[in-house]
Amino acid sequence: MAVPGARAADGVSTGGGVVHLANLPKPEGLHSDAAYNSDLAFTGDYAIGGNYDGFVVYDISVPARPRLVSTVVCPGGQGDVSVSGDLLYFSVDYPR
Repeated sequence: MAVPGARAADGVSTGGGVVHLANLPKPEGLHSDAAYNSDLAFTGDYAIGGNYDGFVVYDISVPARPRLVSTVVCPGGQGDVSVSGDLLYFSVDYPR
């Protein structure tokens, strides 16, 4: 699938120059219906997705074959992720 705006067999549709290359199921602990990885950070060959249940780190050095590196279950609200140097921050909007 290399046509922007097309629909993949898994139901993912793309547009705006985005091409769907791969999909991994949500890991255990971060797979609830409300666990959207809406907060993303990127550093080097890694993509980090944060949500209300924690965060997940993927190795995206081979974009067509992403690999799960780490899953951290940490319910705490919002789940904003950011990277500074060698540090990964997981910010929440209220204490837990």
